[in-house]
Amino acid sequence: MALRPGYYLLEKRQLGQAIPRPRETMSIIAFLRAVQRKEPLPDKVCVLGLERLLYHAADNRRAARVIQQALYNPQAKRHLHRQGPVVILLLEYLELSTYWKAGIRRGGTSHEVFHIEWVFPRADIETVGKVDVCYSMW
Repeated sequence: MALRPGYYLLEKRQLGQAIPRPRETMSIIAFLRAVQRKEPLPDKVCVLGLERLLYHAADNRRAARVIQQALYNPQAKRHLHRQGPVVILLLEYLELSTYWKAGIRRGGTSHEVFHIEWVFPRADIETVGKVDVCYSMW
């Protein structure tokens, strides 16, 4: 199945089940920098480190808002629409309950770090193959 351009958020262990691992990998910082500078992006890219970045932030909700603004401002949206990449954000921990929440694993336990909607306000469930994943348009 062909993936639509946009953001796919997956737990690391889910990669390969419905979505194959892209050849290109970037850190969240490199991805944000490329979007801000309007640099060319790969057609499919795996982005790592969002949950770690927010985990180490002094105020994770404020940091999430800054990332959201960087990804959803009009210039970034135009750039992403023009290029149409499939961006797969790998997370250590992702769960859907009342809302999508993501975080890290420490010592075998999951620790919630942020709500997906803080960064990706349009996030929803999408079925890819036979697996439900978290997807967000630009």
